[in-house]
Amino acid sequence: MWSATSALVLALLAAAPQQPCVVEIEACRVGLTPAGGTARFWATVIYEASINRDGSVAGLKALETYDYFNAFVEVEKFESCIKRWKFSGEGRTIVTFFAGTSGGAWKITVSSSGRTITLVL
Repeated sequence: MWSATSALVLALLAAAPQQPCVVEIEACRVGLTPAGGTARFWATVIYEASINRDGSVAGLKALETYDYFNAFVEVEKFESCIKRWKFSGEGRTIVTFFAGTSGGAWKITVSSSGRTITLVL
């Protein structure tokens, strides 16, 4: 599953015409829903962030996600956190979120302009 996700992220980055860089991030506190607390799962979801001229996040669009992920993870807290991040200018960038009860540490990764920043939660 990770190799298919990696290939999709690389294809999306190659197709993006302008990619602003992250200039300010905020640590996130994202947890499990009650159903997620009893489940055994892991997944990587992919979002496209639309960035305004002032570097603020105008919106997030889920490009690849799973119903079980949305049922098990407090996705709205993840989205709220990303919307508080600041970028270098207008454009679009790819944000991935790896989470689960198995498979290692939770991570949010932003890839743009040839750079990748990973926030381990």
